[in-house]
Amino acid sequence: MFLMSDALLPRKDPAIGPGSRPQDSGIAIRRSLVGPTRFAMGLLLCHIVLEYLRPQTFWPPLGALQLPGVALALLLIVTIPRVLNGSARIAGQTWLLLGFVALSGLSALYAANWFRAYKFTYTVAVTMIGFLAIAYLLRDPRDFKKLLAVLVVIHVYLSFGGILAFLHTQYNDVGYASTGYVGGGFLKDENDFALAINVILPFALYLAVQARSGVPRLLWRGASAVLVLTSVFTFSRGGFVGLAAMAIYWVIISQRRQLAILALISGIILVAVVAPPQYWDRISTIAATDQGTAWERQSLWAAARGMFYDSPIWGVGANNFGIHVPNYGLDFAPEMRENLWGKAVHSMYFQLLAEFGIVGVVLIGSTLVLNFRCLSQVVRLSKRGDVVASLGLLASSLQASWVGFLVSATFLSVLDFPHLYYLTGLTVASHRMAVEQARGENPTGLR
Repeated sequence: MFLMSDALLPRKDPAIGPGSRPQDSGIAIRRSLVGPTRFAMGLLLCHIVLEYLRPQTFWPPLGALQLPGVALALLLIVTIPRVLNGSARIAGQTWLLLGFVALSGLSALYAANWFRAYKFTYTVAVTMIGFLAIAYLLRDPRDFKKLLAVLVVIHVYLSFGGILAFLHTQYNDVGYASTGYVGGGFLKDENDFALAINVILPFALYLAVQARSGVPRLLWRGASAVLVLTSVFTFSRGGFVGLAAMAIYWVIISQRRQLAILALISGIILVAVVAPPQYWDRISTIAATDQGTAWERQSLWAAARGMFYDSPIWGVGANNFGIHVPNYGLDFAPEMRENLWGKAVHSMYFQLLAEFGIVGVVLIGSTLVLNFRCLSQVVRLSKRGDVVASLGLLASSLQASWVGFLVSATFLSVLDFPHLYYLTGLTVASHRMAVEQARGENPTGLR
């Protein structure tokens, strides 16, 4: 039902066609009709800063103020009326993700460890507040750019810390070094941060292309270079694979092919110049699947498949892979299995399969299909001239971001990280802006 929703198709308007490209200047529309209030947008940006930067990690006294909880509660209060007032149709992705939260909550009833299932559900439910705010508060293109800019700046700031940490670290006896812990929460581990960079990098490139003058363009290009450099210094193999896949995909789908190829060549040169030999030694171990962490990861994936075979419909319950892995980790020596308790599966896909079964796969899989259908439609509308070209470029950037995330997530358990939900929110918001513009309901567009 969701996959065939007519919300994906713009209504026919005789005034809109391939030969009538909307003007960037547009017709003046009251901001109260097309965008959130300044207070609501300020809350959203504040939430993003607190969620990603986590200043209480660097200055613990801030933790006593409970600023993230306060900002999130206020954001929920201003977002729910926007979702329910009918001004924007509730997207299929919203229902699917809410269904996933419900499945996670219900799993506490049959999970071996109900508290772990509860904590996972709580984390995702709180993240859904941010998703709803992004999906239904963002109605103005300028606010969209502000949000992307804040995300990029936060990651660049954290990247500088990671670069400095790498420069002061020492290679261990196997030639490994990294940025170490970079931020807090889901951005703390260097592998997690490499995945986050793959999500954010297309936004920096998008902002560079959209910049109207030389200085901002140079700054956003510099931000892109810093992100690529930090990805190298994390020494993350999953991050490298995701970055490579995203770069290739970007070139293939780019409406500005020559510019994309130039950016790719520049990135390759940057990596070739700054990457130490030890980095390439580590990347070369990607193919060595019979030893080290690669062997361990495949053994954990085998355990996840075993859990799925025994509980294919609902799975073993949210965040309960680590509870069952001692009984399913048959590839490990018997004396080692008891030490596997609490181990992560190191793959979003096997995490989904083992913990949520077929129902979870259908819910998240359908969400991803809808996301790519929405973005593909925005690109088509842009090529036909029904929406401004910048919306098509934004959709292409989101597609590249999705590819970077989905490939990197092959090696990390990130179902409870914000990326999946916030990227879906950005997809829903950008698609709605494009459809409204194609219908003539919101002729303002990204510039």
